[in-house]
Amino acid sequence: MELEGLKRVLGTLANLDVKVTSLTTDRHRQIALYMKKANPGIIHIYDPWHIAKSTLMNCVYCIDKAAYVHRQFIVFITSQMIFNVSKV
Repeated sequence: MELEGLKRVLGTLANLDVKVTSLTTDRHRQIALYMKKANPGIIHIYDPWHIAKSTLMNCVYCIDKAAYVHRQFIVFITSQMIFNVSKV
């Protein structure tokens, strides 16, 4: 579904002579593969929120869920990741 929508949007933009130089999406595997094979000239970037969410889930999985201090640290790290990426 997401891949089909992306194909339609890129096709419509191409018909309107709009040049797409970069694209930001979530971490959908089919979209990443499609962009790599069919559109190598377009820079594909992952959405920072999805990367931070993935990092948060990996941290929660790795530590004791009952440790309040660890949870506060994870929230701080996730917030800093989003803040720093948004400044780039």
